[in-house]
Amino acid sequence: MYYFAYGSNIDTIHFLKFISKEHVKLIGPAYINNHIMKYRKVKTSRLRSGVANIEERKYSITYGVVYFIDDNTDLERLDKKEGYLDECNKYNKYNKIIIQATLLKNNKKINCFAYQINKDFKSYEVRPRLEYINFLRNGNKIHNLPKAHLNRVNYMFA
Repeated sequence: MYYFAYGSNIDTIHFLKFISKEHVKLIGPAYINNHIMKYRKVKTSRLRSGVANIEERKYSITYGVVYFIDDNTDLERLDKKEGYLDECNKYNKYNKIIIQATLLKNNKKINCFAYQINKDFKSYEVRPRLEYINFLRNGNKIHNLPKAHLNRVNYMFA
């Protein structure tokens, strides 16, 4: 199953702490159209700082990474990490959505799932922890994403 990561999971080293290396393949850096990445507070007692979210916005682009995950156990582990319980569960922190990502290397379009904050848990924009931002910075560097994306990653730290 193809997965578009745009938050901390673009840092492959961080991502592989949650997913078995044998069951994931890096497809490559990609972008999605008509979405913007913002840092949102998720209304939970565990998270006190902002986390990445993609939100629809015409003419915006969000960069990330496409992975292929071929194991249900690893998909379940990823769901748990992202606070996804099951489809239509009102207690999901994030919901799964299907989006079309375009690979940077060849402009090939791939249908992927991504996580998006459940509207019932989404709150105001808030600055993320520096540790969290560093995952995005590392991922940007590892995958040689455009400078415009790094600027977006850093927008609350300018």
